[in-house]
Amino acid sequence: MKSLKKLHGTPLWGLLVLAFAATLNGFIPGLVTAGIRPASAPQAEFMRFALGCLVCGCVHYFYRRLQPKNYHGLFFRGLLAGVSVSCYYLAMDHLHAGLATLFSLYTFPAAALYAKFVMKDKLRTTTVWLIFASMFGVLAVVAGTLGNGRTSLGWEGLALLGAAVSGVSIGNMAELSRSKEGYWEIFTAYCLGGLIASSLLSVGGVWSWVNPGSGDKWAYLLIAAAIPVATQNLVIYGYKFLEGETGSTAGIYQLTSIVALVVGRVAFNQTMTDFALLGAVTIVCGVVIDTALSWLKRMANKN
Repeated sequence: MKSLKKLHGTPLWGLLVLAFAATLNGFIPGLVTAGIRPASAPQAEFMRFALGCLVCGCVHYFYRRLQPKNYHGLFFRGLLAGVSVSCYYLAMDHLHAGLATLFSLYTFPAAALYAKFVMKDKLRTTTVWLIFASMFGVLAVVAGTLGNGRTSLGWEGLALLGAAVSGVSIGNMAELSRSKEGYWEIFTAYCLGGLIASSLLSVGGVWSWVNPGSGDKWAYLLIAAAIPVATQNLVIYGYKFLEGETGSTAGIYQLTSIVALVVGRVAFNQTMTDFALLGAVTIVCGVVIDTALSWLKRMANKN
C-alpha cells in the first residue's frame, strides 16, 4: 500500500494508467466485429457516445457543474473524436478485429509527429526510427491483405485515416490536460462530437438501428459501449502525470493491438496472413524498444 502511495502522482503512475486503458480497449474490436452481430459497428459507436453523454450529464447535475475554459481546444477535441472514431468503426464493420486494429497502429507515428511539430515535444532518435518502422508495418499489413485475395483497400484506407486523426486527437487531449482543463470537460467534448458524427451518419443512411436479438448480444453491445467511456477518462487522467512525453508514451496504445489479436483469435476464431502479422510484430517490437529506452533514460537521469 505504501509503495502504491509513493507511486501515485509520478510519471510512471501515468504510464501504468495508460497501459491499463490500452489493455481494456483491446476487447472492443472483437466485440464490435463479431460479438454484437447482427448489430453494426456504427451502432456500437452511437451507444458509446450516448452513454458517455449520459454520464457527463449526471456529473454536471449531481456531482459538479462543468466549467469549460478552452472552448477552441474543446471544439477540436469533439471534431477529431467524431472523425477518428467514425472512420474506425465504419471500417470495423467490414474488417475483422485483428486487421482493423493493426491499421490503428498508425496512431503512434501520427501522435509522435503531432507532438514534435505542434506541441514542440522532443523526439528521440529511436522514436524517429520507430515512425519509419510503423510505416513499414502498415505497408506489410496492406500487402498481406492484398495477398489474401482482396483487390480493394477502401475500408483499410478508412481505418488508416481514422488512426492518423486519432494520433492528432491524442496530442490535442494531452494539450488540454496540460492546460488544466477539467477531464470531465474534455470527455464531454469528446462524447458530444462523437454523438453528433454518428447521428449524422445514421440520418445520412450509412447505418440504421438493428435489434441485436439475444441477451448475450445485448450484453456484448453494452460492454462495447461502456469500455471506451471508462478508458477515455483513464487516458485523460493519465496524461496529467506525463508532461512532455506525448510522443513517446503514445506507443503504449499498441497494447490494444496485442490484446485485440488474442481476443479475436481465442474468442472469435479470427485469423490473419503471415505477412500481415509480420507488420504487426515489427511495429509492436519497435514500440516496446522505444518505450523501454525512454523510461531507462528517465531513471538514469534521476540517479
